[in-house]
Amino acid sequence: MSNTDPTLETAEKLISAALAEAKRRQIPVTAVIVDHAGHIIACSRMDGASYITVEIARRKATTAACFGVALSTFVEMVKADALIPNALQSVPDLILLPGAVPVGSGALGISGGHYTDDQAIADACLGAL
Repeated sequence: MSNTDPTLETAEKLISAALAEAKRRQIPVTAVIVDHAGHIIACSRMDGASYITVEIARRKATTAACFGVALSTFVEMVKADALIPNALQSVPDLILLPGAVPVGSGALGISGGHYTDDQAIADACLGAL
C-alpha cells in the first residue's frame, strides 16, 4: 500500500465491495474509510445495521490507520504484552477489536457482525483495489 490517504474514488470502491461481501454473508454492517488521522472520507451503513456500528467502524479504521496493520494482526501482537492494551485504553478513538485493514495511510473499518466476520469482510475488500 502507498503512504497516501485513500481517494474518494478508492473509498467508494472499497465500500461497495464491503457492502457486497456483507450482503453475501447476510450481515448488515457499516463500512468506513478514514484518512491517516482518522477523519472519515466515506461511510455507508446498511439497512438493519445498528447506529453504533458507525462509531465502532470509525474507531476500528482509525486504529488500523494509526498502526498500519490489520486489526486482527494488531490484536494478536498486543496479546503478548499486557501493558499495551492498558496503555491504549486511555487513547481516544482507538479500539482493540478486529475488523479493519490499512488502505494507503488510511484504513477501512467494518462493524455490524461478529468481529471475525467484520475482519473477513475487510480482508475480502482488498481485492477490489
